[in-house]
Amino acid sequence: MYCGFILFFSTQLLFVASLTQSYKCGDNIEITSADYLTSPGYPTSYPPSQQCMWVISAPDPGQKILINFNPHFDLEDRDCKYDYVEVFNGGDEEAPTLGKFCGKIAPSPIISSGNELLIKFVSDYESPGAGFSVRYEVFKTGQPLWIRC
Repeated sequence: MYCGFILFFSTQLLFVASLTQSYKCGDNIEITSADYLTSPGYPTSYPPSQQCMWVISAPDPGQKILINFNPHFDLEDRDCKYDYVEVFNGGDEEAPTLGKFCGKIAPSPIISSGNELLIKFVSDYESPGAGFSVRYEVFKTGQPLWIRC
C-alpha cells in the first residue's frame, strides 16, 4: 500500500512538471533570426494570475528590434487594468513605455530605439482571453512596415 502511494505521488509530480514545460512565461531572447513568442496557453486561453517578462536583445548594440502582433489578439478589456501586454523601450521596467495594450485589436508594429525590448504580460485571476502572439526580428534600415488598417 505504501508503495502505491509513492507511485501516485511520483506520477502527479511528473504530470505537473510536464505542464510547466508546455510554455515559457518569460525568457531572455537573443535574436538569431525572426521568431515568435506567445502568451501562455495561446491561442486557446491564458491561465490566470500570470506575470511574464521577455527581454528581447538584438546581437549588435546599434541594431533595433521590430515586433509585430498577430491580428488574433485577445486580452480582457477593462482599461488595461487587469490583463494587458506592455512594451518597454529597453531591457527593464525602468525604460520608457512604448505602449500598454488590451482588448481585441492588435497593436501596430513597434520599433525599439535601441537593441533591447521588454515585453510584459499580466493577467489577473479571472476572465482570460486567447492571449497574443508577437513576431520579433532585427529591424533593417529601409525595411518596409506593413501596418494593418
